[in-house]
Amino acid sequence: MNTGSEVSREGSRDGQPLNGYSHPAGLPPGFAPITSPETPATPFTGRGSSAFLLQSPSQSSESASTYASPGDPYKLSPTIWAPTAHGIDAQTNHPGSGVVEQSELIKGPGLNISSTSLPPNKPRPSRASWLRAICLGKWSMVLLLILGVGLAIGHHFFFQSLNGKEATNQMRYTRLGSIFSISAKSCLVVATILAYHQRAWMVVQQKVHSVRAVDTLFGAAENFMHLLSLTMLRNDLACLILALFVWTSPLIIIFSADTLSIELMTRSENATCPSIRTLNFNHEGGNDWAKPRIPANQSRIALSVSTWNATRTYAERNESDPNFWDYWTASSKQFSTVASTSLWGKRPMMYEKASSEVCGTGWNCSATISFVAPGYKCEELGRGRGSTIKELDGRKPPFNFSQLAPEGPHSYFVHASEGAYPPQYLLGVEIGGMPNKTYKEPYPKILGAFRTDPVIWVGYTEVNNVLDEPPTIDNTTGWKDTSTPVMFGCVHHRTNYTIKFNWIAGGGQTYEVLDREYLNKTIDTRYLRNNQTRDARTYDITHATPESNYILPQNRWQYRVTAAYYSMGARLREMINGTVAIQGQIANTEAINTRLIDPHYSLPVKNLQEKLGNMYEDLIVSLINNPQFMVVSWASNSSLMTGVATGSEVTDRPCQREVTTNCFIYHKDALWAVYSASIAITLIGVILGFLAATRDDRDGELREMAFSEIVSATRGRDLDEVRWDQHMDKSKVKVLYKERPGDETDKFILVDGAEQVEKAYKTKAGRGLGRYSWRNKSEFEYRGNES
Repeated sequence: MNTGSEVSREGSRDGQPLNGYSHPAGLPPGFAPITSPETPATPFTGRGSSAFLLQSPSQSSESASTYASPGDPYKLSPTIWAPTAHGIDAQTNHPGSGVVEQSELIKGPGLNISSTSLPPNKPRPSRASWLRAICLGKWSMVLLLILGVGLAIGHHFFFQSLNGKEATNQMRYTRLGSIFSISAKSCLVVATILAYHQRAWMVVQQKVHSVRAVDTLFGAAENFMHLLSLTMLRNDLACLILALFVWTSPLIIIFSADTLSIELMTRSENATCPSIRTLNFNHEGGNDWAKPRIPANQSRIALSVSTWNATRTYAERNESDPNFWDYWTASSKQFSTVASTSLWGKRPMMYEKASSEVCGTGWNCSATISFVAPGYKCEELGRGRGSTIKELDGRKPPFNFSQLAPEGPHSYFVHASEGAYPPQYLLGVEIGGMPNKTYKEPYPKILGAFRTDPVIWVGYTEVNNVLDEPPTIDNTTGWKDTSTPVMFGCVHHRTNYTIKFNWIAGGGQTYEVLDREYLNKTIDTRYLRNNQTRDARTYDITHATPESNYILPQNRWQYRVTAAYYSMGARLREMINGTVAIQGQIANTEAINTRLIDPHYSLPVKNLQEKLGNMYEDLIVSLINNPQFMVVSWASNSSLMTGVATGSEVTDRPCQREVTTNCFIYHKDALWAVYSASIAITLIGVILGFLAATRDDRDGELREMAFSEIVSATRGRDLDEVRWDQHMDKSKVKVLYKERPGDETDKFILVDGAEQVEKAYKTKAGRGLGRYSWRNKSEFEYRGNES
């Protein structure tokens, strides 16, 4: 058997080289080298017919191991495929197999070689699995689009979960958001690039383009300068848009990062607060000044708003003694201090720990509570000179408009002591209010009784502007036109308050009275002004009707609760009772230091009636903020005195808490504006790329701008006629990507009539590169290296 003598080029015989070809040293006889001789005169495409081929087993008597000897530098695998002559691939049916194989005899000058079939032990290439088809085929664009949309949705839900929350771990969450945006952008851009490649290959198949146009089209996604060329616009508008999106895609990361900001925000929540306090005056009903009460688990005694006298000494106290009882004498010193601080301070007293105890450190909170406490129900009785003054509680005020400016001397006139409890009830008393020896037992039951609660009669001059200087004796011009005398009266009532309290971080507090429901008068009697006779043994000259409604000290619980109401009203009346003269602003009242009198010219403020009610409510709130008083109770359970203790879970009550802090703010519209535009462009690109890939018969495989694709597409014989140097005018060379007869795949071909095409051979064609048959880039045939 011939072991190689027939393998020759340009008429080689018996293993002897022709045309300067020499057999490489070290190769066994009959082994055809894989290099080809230098053939400068042969075009690149024409040299395929002169390639040397390995012998098939049918042409050699030696085993497959003779394909290469040990240590041979040209060592080849025994399973290497037989190469196929470039551009001349004929096919026949392999006997018995039903598979088309290469069997055409390759002929050339002095060459008579039959191409071989595949080695019998070489497995035929299998089709890609469905997973490979999805991941690497045209469906990969769809998969990447879906993944990008999913990441965008995930980005949305991630930011939505942070919206409104306190901005902790800012760097961590910002980086996680960046991961979402970068991943979504990457998926969308890769899908767009794949679609761009399919579209670009389709465009060069549809019409003739210059080489410059093809360069611009193929390089626009990698080289931004190509986008500046009008050629790109003329090539294909869709490709231009997709390339622009690829280059501007970093804006997705930039703009999406701004959709989560950190801003100061007031965050609210419904919660429970442990230290909300209220008032319960029933605790005063069980008070005994001789036996101080101490709240549970505390050491401070509970304070009363009242001070007491008694008919017996402390040592003689006996509950069964019919001549023993305690009776009210005045507001307590502790409460008087609270009242003076609040009324002179023109605002309620604050409990410095209230905010932290109720809300927690750093929080603001609010709660609405209801309780029964004393309140003055006021009614306007007359306004303006010459107006008729109405009655209140069965009688008219003890003064008239003649006392008020501009006709009278006073700008402020309050009478609040008519029917007041006397400061000394008995004619002769010992220390502690105990009757002296002159009093015979039994003591009168009326001793210490609350007969009536004085009405507050108020008259004042309301001026248009408290900043205007009041008139003097010598000048009263315009005073009558700018001032109005007003009169009203207030009756003390048990009042059901509904108040919303707001505690502010740092110790501040505000309140708003939402509702006042006047229940009944604290002492349901009517004062008799014309009857001033007194009991022979008391200083009390007050008479009221009906006497059956007097509150007697023997009715201990009711008397002590009424005494608490009376104590609060008495302190207010003491402070506002008196007058202020218009001339010289001479004040005969403590009201000059309260919110009722404007400090500029000591004139009463506008809406004095409303301001008086507000001032009394300040006093009530001040009492709540002094938890040592026994009337202060837990809002969750008013039967428990609070003392100065801090609340616990047992005393929790619903409240609304809020805190102003740095919070994450998610701008949803901005995020979706960025993603919607990006997804829309990608979707259009994927549709175009999918259609282009479907038209291209490549078994679902995508085209790429890869080395293998470029080499395969440029192996057309026509391109060897072009001189590829720097002097070539690329805009004049026209090409079309199509299949020509005899070619297995589409290739770029020259278009007839192209201008300035130089029909010259390359001086060193193919030097340094092997030539391949690119039917399937995963299975190629090596054709040799020309050198």
